[in-house]
Amino acid sequence: MRKVLLLVLLCLTSSAYAQLSLTDTLLVDIKDSLQSPVLLPQKMIFTQKMLWGHHGLMRHWMPLNRQNRQQEFKIRRTMFNIHQAAGLLTFAGMVAQGVVGGKMYKNYSDDLRATHRALAKGVNIGYTLTATMALTAPSAIVHRRGFSSAKVHRMLAMVHLLGMIGTNVLGHQISKNPELKPYHRAVAYTTVGAFTASILVFQFR
Repeated sequence: MRKVLLLVLLCLTSSAYAQLSLTDTLLVDIKDSLQSPVLLPQKMIFTQKMLWGHHGLMRHWMPLNRQNRQQEFKIRRTMFNIHQAAGLLTFAGMVAQGVVGGKMYKNYSDDLRATHRALAKGVNIGYTLTATMALTAPSAIVHRRGFSSAKVHRMLAMVHLLGMIGTNVLGHQISKNPELKPYHRAVAYTTVGAFTASILVFQFR
């Protein structure tokens, strides 16, 4: 248990440093975007385009002009701050859920199951909030070419997104088919690993 706590503390410390690196990168992108003569990037993910594109839903309240785009960059910064904070809380919940899940495999009890389910709900809520903030934030204009920590972060996000879906699906099926437990655990560990890596990747530029 002590080793687990030390590992969590180490990861959280590294994650905090990584989040500062992410913030620095975000601020540079915002600064460069403010200096760009173009108001919107050519490529946007569909959720951003649906909300912030030329004909997005938000254009009913915030018409596309330079003044409103400056306001959108402030919104983007706030949403990514929430994204970072929710991500760290979600990570802590994942680790706690993993510890409880490991105990369940060794010594099952209804109390452990109830705790595991409660943690799962918290993790799902935190993960959904984290993803929503990233997917619906106004887009920056500047997207850096070539290899970058942000691109690796997005690739890992696809891995842990699929992992979250798989973990929840398998978790609901275990009561009917206990033989799925090893697969559920493997997918869960992979998800936590990808999520952790997606945070720590910002230590490397």
